[in-house]
Amino acid sequence: MKAPSGATPMPGSRCPICGARRFQEGACTGCRTVTAMIRLPGGTTLGSYQIKDVLGEGGMGVVYLATHTRLDRRVAIKVLRPEYANDAQARQRFIAEARAVNKITHPNVIEVTDFVEGDDNYYVMELLEGVNLGELTSTGGILALPRSIAIMTQVAEALAAVHRAGIVHRDLKPHNVILIERAGRPDFVKLVDFGIAKLVDIDDPALDPDTAPIFGTPKYMSPEQANGESVDYRSDIHSFGVMLYELVTGRLPYIGADFRELVVKLRTATPIAPRQIEGLPHEVPQSLEALILACLAKDPIGRPNIEAVAARLGAIADEQDGWLLQLGLDRRQQLAEESEPTRIGPGPRPPAIDDEEPLAEPPAPSSIQAPRMPISSESVFVSEQSHVRQPHRARRRLPIAIALLGLVAGVAIAVVIVVGRGSSVGPSEQTEPTAVTSKIDAEIAIADQRMAAGRFVATGGDEALDHLLAARALDPTHRGVRDRLQAIAQRFQHLADEAVASNSLDEAAAHVETVLAADPTNAAAAAQMREIETKILERQRAALPRK
Repeated sequence: MKAPSGATPMPGSRCPICGARRFQEGACTGCRTVTAMIRLPGGTTLGSYQIKDVLGEGGMGVVYLATHTRLDRRVAIKVLRPEYANDAQARQRFIAEARAVNKITHPNVIEVTDFVEGDDNYYVMELLEGVNLGELTSTGGILALPRSIAIMTQVAEALAAVHRAGIVHRDLKPHNVILIERAGRPDFVKLVDFGIAKLVDIDDPALDPDTAPIFGTPKYMSPEQANGESVDYRSDIHSFGVMLYELVTGRLPYIGADFRELVVKLRTATPIAPRQIEGLPHEVPQSLEALILACLAKDPIGRPNIEAVAARLGAIADEQDGWLLQLGLDRRQQLAEESEPTRIGPGPRPPAIDDEEPLAEPPAPSSIQAPRMPISSESVFVSEQSHVRQPHRARRRLPIAIALLGLVAGVAIAVVIVVGRGSSVGPSEQTEPTAVTSKIDAEIAIADQRMAAGRFVATGGDEALDHLLAARALDPTHRGVRDRLQAIAQRFQHLADEAVASNSLDEAAAHVETVLAADPTNAAAAAQMREIETKILERQRAALPRK
């Protein structure tokens, strides 16, 4: 795709060759790479769509907010970067990404509605309005157990559709689960980001474990994926288990100081059983603990298939205290309404299983088939406004546009987070405004003292950033808190840039992590983190011991 006249570099973006942020007339002044990080100006027309604004960027593409010119509906469009236009392998991966999502028809999976290949390479996705699960848990702490089960049941059902389509997701994690409101139902799941998905029926030499880079997010990888081995559906089951463990306990099953230590723990360490963890706000059912540990089995053969996981979670949900009814969300009725017109796959949903019945064996890849689904350029979906549970206080809604950025060729799914200040909550969740204000003022005062002493962030949990995050959890719209967090983000972004320039990647990653903690919607920082993680993984893979 040729760069349009008047195109400008994306603010805060980096040259993919040298990492510089300096541009002049569309060229990087660091290495003179022409058209690096070119941005389509507002008003540009791509087929039936008109570009409105930039929403984010991934490793190989830029995501734009656009409008369908005939239907006047907002969509998200991912466009292949111009610098990859002549890269055959990049184009192939970009096309495979669109086809991977298009093979899946399920209400809990992001929908691709159009795809164009040629001089312009882009595809169109539904624009989601919601919050990603990772951000929800990082700001709200451990969710109520029935709510976590309801969310993860939907994730399991979405993943079952992915596997039936013959696809391995390979990057399942909380940030790739978007919660939206659908027809008045909160916490409706949308699974996104298929940029590194693997089509199991395609022979791709780039996926050779001896030569290909390791794709994925280390904390949520399976042992075989972290080891650079070939993966199948069962790798996604392990990632699902890590997510479920984290939602239920508020901690990850494996933590390593670096990638090498993490891989060693994945191979050899046994995670603490959830019921043995003290201080949890709920009691973990024995059946749920058994399911989590089965998903985390080190040998893929010992992991259940995802349809058995979904059925078991449904049975566990039935034992809970009516949370689904409180949410107004009857999962069985919902799925019957939402998925009946678009059901794919060879058979019906698996029946519920008793706690004493062994979990089913994973299906053989050859038994999972689905037809390729045609793409309609007219079927543009626009979601309802999201529901974010917040303290009850009348306040104007504030939309914040962000993008979920995939590693390498990740689908950067446009998400508009609507922070609703008028949500209805129960009496136990309401807090008197004066009490909230006092708590926020106290946290700010301590944070100011810490910043004055140069104590911004550390592992002790009593530094400026810790207190500001606590204040933000009480009121995400507080101007004073936001300004201080922005100042910390800018400070550590500068430190991160200096660390990258000196090739101190571990230090740079730590600084960018601080930036994202202070400013979770910082798309440029998220993209930079993925670039750094990719370099770290490639550097450490050579020294990784083989079995």
